[in-house]
Amino acid sequence: MGLSINGFASSGYLANIVDIAPLYAGLLFGVSNTIGSIPGFIGPLTAGIVVKDKTSVNQWQVLFWINAAVGLFGSLLFACFASGSEREWAKEEERQQCCRTISVK
Repeated sequence: MGLSINGFASSGYLANIVDIAPLYAGLLFGVSNTIGSIPGFIGPLTAGIVVKDKTSVNQWQVLFWINAAVGLFGSLLFACFASGSEREWAKEEERQQCCRTISVK
């Protein structure tokens, strides 16, 4: 069941990278995956700072609201600025034109 749900999530962001820049999909995936890994070590650090008493419900609630705010901010940012259209800088014609001007010299 978990792998099925992961398939729904992965089909969005994995396909979007290929949609916006097919020639540079590998590079973009590497950069976005690196940036996406940052919460993996920031989250436990934040938990260690916020939660001093593991039995305190209030401290866990603060941590929950911090995580909810970060998730909401990321979702709103994505909803406002995300697009699946191919970028001008990633089009094949632009790349060929760039290479022709370099080879002429």
